[in-house]
Amino acid sequence: MATPDTGTSVGLTKVGLLTGLSYVSGVDYYKGINEQASALLPKGKHMKPNPPMVLVSLDCDQYVAYLEARDDAGVAEYLFAGVETLHAANVDFVVICSNTAHCVVPMVRQRLPSLPLLHIADCSASACKERGITTVGLLGTEPTMRDGSWLKSR
Repeated sequence: MATPDTGTSVGLTKVGLLTGLSYVSGVDYYKGINEQASALLPKGKHMKPNPPMVLVSLDCDQYVAYLEARDDAGVAEYLFAGVETLHAANVDFVVICSNTAHCVVPMVRQRLPSLPLLHIADCSASACKERGITTVGLLGTEPTMRDGSWLKSR
C-alpha cells in the first residue's frame, strides 16, 4: 500500500543532529526544534509538519575514553566521523548537541567547508547581545573548562 504524500515537508530544511555525547542534550535539541517548528509552521493537510531531521548518536563511553585520555585528535576524529555520516545524509546544516563536542568545529570547517554548522556559542552570543548581557558564565566538562577555546573564542 502506498503512503499518501501530503507535500507538507517539501521545502523544509533538513537538520543534522550530532548527539550521543550526552543523550539528554540530544533529546532536548530534538524536542526544542520540533516545538519551535510547531509554533512557527502552518498546519499541513492534517496537522503541523515535523521538520526533517537526521540524528547520529555516537557512543558516549568511547567519547569519554578519548576525553579522559586527553586524546584531542582522537576526540576530533571520532566526532568528525559522526559529522561525515550527517553530511552523507544530505543535511542542510549540522547542530552539535554538546558544548564540549564543538571542539570538532575547526576540523569540520577544514574538511567540509561548505557544510553549515549552527554553533552554540554564536547562538548564545547573539542572545546575550539582544539582551544587553556583557558578562557570561560558562559551566562545562573538564575539557571545556581546561581549554574550551572552541567556545570561548566566539
